Amino acid sequence: MWNPTRFGQVLSDVQRTRAEYIRTELDIGLTFLDIAANTRDPKHCQRCMCTAIEALRTADKFFRDAQLVDSDDDLYRRREQLRQRLLEMCE
Repeated sequence: MWNPTRFGQVLSDVQRTRAEYIRTELDIGLTFLDIAANTRDPKHCQRCMCTAIEALRTADKFFRDAQLVDSDDDLYRRREQLRQRLLEMCE
């Protein structure tokens, strides 16, 4: 039986879970950049940066599909922080 209230709750849960997943991907990317910045091994640094790039790409993919609300401004800040740090480290 169709229950619009339940549907709204499920949709809200999906959006919240998607936002948590995006946040986790961005945190992973930032963590790998921290590791890259503190390692002396160039190959390890490169692998960490590649992982950070992949985390950003994954987050971007889910950003495109997400219908985020204003409370998710933190996600946009984190994404921009990750993107900016990657650009700086690649220079």
